[in-house]
Amino acid sequence: MLSAIITKATGMKHLDYLTPRLCKPLGMGEVTTICCPKGIHYGGIRMKIFKEDKAKFGLLYLQKGNWDGQQIIPEYWVEEATKKLVHTWGDEHDDALGYGYQFWRWLHGAFRASGAYGQYCVVLP
Repeated sequence: MLSAIITKATGMKHLDYLTPRLCKPLGMGEVTTICCPKGIHYGGIRMKIFKEDKAKFGLLYLQKGNWDGQQIIPEYWVEEATKKLVHTWGDEHDDALGYGYQFWRWLHGAFRASGAYGQYCVVLP
């Protein structure tokens, strides 16, 4: 849905929009995704990103959106996206500490983004 909104608002596919704003400043390699039959990128699913670049994304969040002195993502967004917004189950499992915008909360202020097939981007402050 967000990919379609970006495309409608900017006239650009979401990857074309993100590349100069996120991928290039972080020095990421090739990022690919697939499109639906209407030509809109699926967005956060089925994106292929090198593990080293996923680690850069985690480091960007650890540094509150700052990369080499440049604020790539607003600090307020990093705080908002990684805080507990949804209550989750149980008391002893790490995932019981809540869920933000695509981030699971963990113990000691840590958080992670999870891919569909066991890919993780874990941030341990």
